[in-house]
Amino acid sequence: MTRLRLVFSEAFRSIGANLATTVASVVSVLIGMVLIGVFVGIGTWLVSWSDDKKRELAVHVFVKDGATPKQIDQLRV
Repeated sequence: MTRLRLVFSEAFRSIGANLATTVASVVSVLIGMVLIGVFVGIGTWLVSWSDDKKRELAVHVFVKDGATPKQIDQLRV
């Protein structure tokens, strides 16, 4: 128990002594996490948007008047 208390007291003393380094590391991790969150959100939105555009896609085909039913059937996918 005393060893654990010693480890934690030394850790907190070190954090307090090197406050500028601690703040800089916390801020850089925070900025990284925010950027990752933004990119994941934008990526998710882009996938959803592109799926929506795929569903709206329509192809209009103009067939010559003299086309046979067999030729028209070959155009269908």
